[in-house]
Amino acid sequence: CDCDCSNKWSSSDCSVCATGYDPASDCATCDVGYVSVSPLTVNCVQCDIATDCGGNAHSVTTTPDRTARLCPWSPGRIGASCSLCRPTGPNRYIEEAGQYIQCTIPTRCTPTGTDVVTADNGVCVCNCKD
Repeated sequence: CDCDCSNKWSSSDCSVCATGYDPASDCATCDVGYVSVSPLTVNCVQCDIATDCGGNAHSVTTTPDRTARLCPWSPGRIGASCSLCRPTGPNRYIEEAGQYIQCTIPTRCTPTGTDVVTADNGVCVCNCKD
Protein backbone atom coordinates (compact mmCIF):
# COMPACT_ATOMS: atom_id res chain seq x y z
CA CYS A 1 0.00 0.00 0.00
CA ASP A 2 1.11 3.54 -0.72
CA CYS A 3 -0.39 6.01 1.77
CA ASP A 4 -1.21 9.62 0.97
CA CYS A 5 -0.66 11.19 4.40
CA SER A 6 -2.84 14.05 5.65
CA ASN A 7 -1.61 17.28 7.24
CA LYS A 8 2.06 16.95 8.26
CA TRP A 9 2.07 13.19 8.86
CA SER A 10 4.77 11.20 7.04
CA SER A 11 6.38 7.74 6.69
CA SER A 12 5.05 4.75 4.81
CA ASP A 13 2.22 4.27 7.31
CA CYS A 14 1.65 7.98 8.14
CA SER A 15 2.70 7.49 11.76
CA VAL A 16 5.37 10.23 12.07
CA CYS A 17 4.34 13.81 12.77
CA ALA A 18 6.77 16.37 11.29
CA THR A 19 9.01 18.30 13.69
CA GLY A 20 7.26 21.42 14.96
CA TYR A 21 3.74 20.09 14.52
CA ASP A 22 1.43 18.85 17.29
CA PRO A 23 0.45 15.17 17.01
CA ALA A 24 -2.49 15.82 19.38
CA SER A 25 -3.99 18.10 16.69
CA ASP A 26 -3.56 15.47 13.97
CA CYS A 27 -0.38 17.31 12.90
CA ALA A 28 -2.53 20.23 11.76
CA THR A 29 -1.21 22.96 14.11
CA CYS A 30 2.12 24.00 15.56
CA ASP A 31 3.59 22.27 18.60
CA VAL A 32 4.75 24.05 21.78
CA GLY A 33 7.74 26.29 21.03
CA TYR A 34 6.82 26.66 17.35
CA VAL A 35 4.79 29.32 15.57
CA SER A 36 3.02 29.46 12.22
CA VAL A 37 4.61 32.15 10.08
CA SER A 38 1.96 32.18 7.37
CA PRO A 39 -1.70 33.10 7.89
CA LEU A 40 -2.75 31.09 4.82
CA THR A 41 -1.00 27.79 5.54
CA VAL A 42 0.42 26.21 8.66
CA ASN A 43 4.19 26.48 8.30
CA CYS A 44 5.65 25.96 11.77
CA VAL A 45 9.07 27.34 12.67
CA GLN A 46 10.87 27.10 15.99
CA CYS A 47 10.90 30.19 18.19
CA ASP A 48 14.36 31.63 18.82
CA ILE A 49 15.39 34.32 21.33
CA ALA A 50 18.06 35.83 19.08
CA THR A 51 15.92 35.94 15.93
CA ASP A 52 12.48 36.61 17.37
CA CYS A 53 13.35 38.79 20.36
CA GLY A 54 16.50 40.59 19.27
CA GLY A 55 18.48 38.66 21.88
CA ASN A 56 17.00 40.90 24.59
CA ALA A 57 14.48 38.52 26.16
CA HIS A 58 15.07 35.85 28.78
CA SER A 59 12.81 33.41 26.91
CA VAL A 60 10.45 33.20 23.95
CA THR A 61 6.97 31.65 23.93
CA THR A 62 3.90 31.78 21.72
CA THR A 63 0.31 32.87 22.00
CA PRO A 64 -2.04 30.00 22.94
CA ASP A 65 -3.10 29.60 19.30
CA ARG A 66 0.60 29.57 18.28
CA THR A 67 0.22 32.28 15.66
CA ALA A 68 2.49 34.90 17.28
CA ARG A 69 5.71 34.98 19.28
CA LEU A 70 5.89 36.48 22.78
CA CYS A 71 9.15 37.78 24.21
CA PRO A 72 8.98 38.26 27.99
CA TRP A 73 11.09 41.28 28.79
CA SER A 74 14.56 41.05 30.21
CA PRO A 75 15.03 43.44 33.13
CA GLY A 76 14.90 47.01 31.91
CA ARG A 77 13.61 46.11 28.42
CA ILE A 78 10.18 46.44 26.78
CA GLY A 79 8.59 46.22 23.33
CA ALA A 80 7.59 43.39 21.00
CA SER A 81 11.21 42.32 20.50
CA CYS A 82 12.49 43.64 23.86
CA SER A 83 14.49 46.20 21.91
CA LEU A 84 13.31 49.27 23.81
CA CYS A 85 14.60 50.39 27.18
CA ARG A 86 11.90 50.48 29.84
CA PRO A 87 11.10 54.06 30.81
CA THR A 88 12.45 55.02 34.20
CA GLY A 89 10.15 55.13 37.18
CA PRO A 90 7.84 52.61 38.82
CA ASN A 91 6.99 49.36 37.06
CA ARG A 92 3.88 50.67 35.31
CA TYR A 93 4.31 49.40 31.75
CA ILE A 94 2.89 46.31 30.08
CA GLU A 95 3.12 44.97 26.56
CA GLU A 96 -0.11 44.76 24.60
CA ALA A 97 -0.44 43.85 20.93
CA GLY A 98 3.27 44.40 20.30
CA GLN A 99 3.30 47.85 21.92
CA TYR A 100 4.11 48.98 25.42
CA ILE A 101 1.55 50.96 27.32
CA GLN A 102 1.59 52.70 30.65
CA CYS A 103 -0.81 51.51 33.32
CA THR A 104 -2.67 54.60 34.50
CA ILE A 105 -5.67 55.05 36.75
CA PRO A 106 -7.95 56.72 34.16
CA THR A 107 -7.26 54.19 31.41
CA ARG A 108 -7.01 50.92 33.37
CA CYS A 109 -8.81 51.38 36.69
CA THR A 110 -11.88 52.98 38.24
CA PRO A 111 -10.63 56.43 39.25
CA THR A 112 -12.81 56.79 42.34
CA GLY A 113 -11.69 53.52 43.94
CA THR A 114 -8.04 53.29 42.93
CA ASP A 115 -5.08 54.66 44.85
CA VAL A 116 -2.12 53.34 42.81
CA VAL A 117 -1.80 51.27 39.64
CA THR A 118 1.20 49.05 38.97
CA ALA A 119 2.14 46.35 36.49
CA ASP A 120 2.64 42.73 37.49
CA ASN A 121 3.45 39.91 35.05
CA GLY A 122 2.14 41.85 32.06
CA VAL A 123 -1.12 42.91 33.70
CA CYS A 124 -2.10 46.31 35.10
CA VAL A 125 -3.01 45.97 38.79
CA CYS A 126 -5.38 48.47 40.40
CA ASN A 127 -4.64 48.92 44.11
CA CYS A 128 -7.73 50.06 46.00
CA LYS A 129 -7.92 53.08 48.25
CA ASP A 130 -8.18 52.35 51.97
